[in-house]
Amino acid sequence: PESRIDLAKKDGTELSDGFRTSGMTEELVLVGIGLGPPKDTELCLSHAHTGARARISVLDTSTVGEIREALLKQFPKWDRSKLRLGLRADNQDTFQPLDESEYLNGREQ
Repeated sequence: PESRIDLAKKDGTELSDGFRTSGMTEELVLVGIGLGPPKDTELCLSHAHTGARARISVLDTSTVGEIREALLKQFPKWDRSKLRLGLRADNQDTFQPLDESEYLNGREQ
């Protein structure tokens, strides 16, 4: 997620939100997001009601839709229509579904 990304000058000085790069020749450092080739990452998914867990391996560049397909491939008896991927709020009563096109963005759960 964007909150994990920091942009800084080469000496480590963090840039302000309003920083402009036009006409700049200085090198910048980007921290918090991988720019290399995709790599395998293990996800731990929890059932919203029972707490049962499943682990799957997907590329770190996967979308929610691709994660859904990987789950259904690993667990072919699961019902696609009942498989919802999202985030559970701290109060455990609110479920926020993730859009199918949303990327994993460093999440592991």
